[in-house]
Amino acid sequence: MESAKKKVVGLLCFTELPTEKGGGLAAILQVRGSHNHEREGPESFAGGCQATVNGSKMEDESDRQALIRETEEELGEAFSLELLTNPGLEDIRKINQVETERVVVVNYTLIVPYDCTQQIELGQSVGGIKFLTEAELAKIQKLDAFDRDIGVTDDEVIALFDDQIEALQKAFKQHNITTSMA
Repeated sequence: MESAKKKVVGLLCFTELPTEKGGGLAAILQVRGSHNHEREGPESFAGGCQATVNGSKMEDESDRQALIRETEEELGEAFSLELLTNPGLEDIRKINQVETERVVVVNYTLIVPYDCTQQIELGQSVGGIKFLTEAELAKIQKLDAFDRDIGVTDDEVIALFDDQIEALQKAFKQHNITTSMA
């Protein structure tokens, strides 16, 4: 009997940076911490980046339920509630889906007000957050090119898995079209 594929969801949040932070549209990336508190062991690819929220779906959990749970675990209850209750937020949109022999990854995107980012309380396994502008897309490196156990040791390097690089590129393109037509 073939085993079921692991299902992972990601949420890429975008925000308009204030002028004093450089201005413009930016993705909010999560930096992978060095210790995974759920598995009680070292985090794989520590120092690498991922979507604002990223995690495995539990059995019988919808993508939206998984995103809400993961948001609360990784970025705190206040940020999670802000996403759920702010009527000014646009709807979460699916940006891509990637399937391999072992995993199905679905990434979503959402624009949030910058002041919403002040509600972020990093979970135990989160190493920090970084803002990434469209101009910085070319600097992204592939995370799977790094050693799984050593991770990314240079704080200036932004490295992500392929599915999230693709999601970032598509999302910047769609959001820039959307905002320029508004």
